[in-house]
Amino acid sequence: MIVYSLKCEKGHHFEEWFTSGGRFDEMAGKHEIICPQCSSRQVEKAPMAPSVSAGSAPSSCADAYGGEPACMSSCSGGCMER
Repeated sequence: MIVYSLKCEKGHHFEEWFTSGGRFDEMAGKHEIICPQCSSRQVEKAPMAPSVSAGSAPSSCADAYGGEPACMSSCSGGCMER
């Protein structure tokens, strides 16, 4: 499965899942993808930011914040360190 960020001719942005990139091309060519906001069938892939890893992920909030677990709202892992 692959998710694409899509945009209709009216500028509405939405995401859809496809079994493959080829399946998106097939459906888009037949105008089978429909904008959920305006029902437009003129849909194209919207630019997506690449997923880039700068190294290994921290193992805890303390690691992420240099030993200062300033957690709860800042840590994306739902950790409970305080």
